[in-house]
Amino acid sequence: MLLSRGSFSDDSKDEMKMMNHVVVRHCLAGLEIVFSSRCYGGQPRLSSVLQVLSENGLCLLNAIYSIVDDRVIYTIQAEVNDMTLIDFRKLEESLIRMK
Repeated sequence: MLLSRGSFSDDSKDEMKMMNHVVVRHCLAGLEIVFSSRCYGGQPRLSSVLQVLSENGLCLLNAIYSIVDDRVIYTIQAEVNDMTLIDFRKLEESLIRMK
């Protein structure tokens, strides 16, 4: 399963650049979450991203980040004990709405 969503506004490319983007996919250990956010003073911190994952029943295995142009990209692998207990929509929405 691959879920990819971003928080897009109706008409402005500039607004789209400001939004968070999330990709959630299965990996051998459980889930891989790729989270991209604009790099500026108010960008979500890794600790905030990890808090959201913990609240959704995910256990951190590995996390790395890169800065590309004006965005920070987190790639996180998380262990999942029971995939049926994970609400993908809730996880996505929580990450997309982070500030």
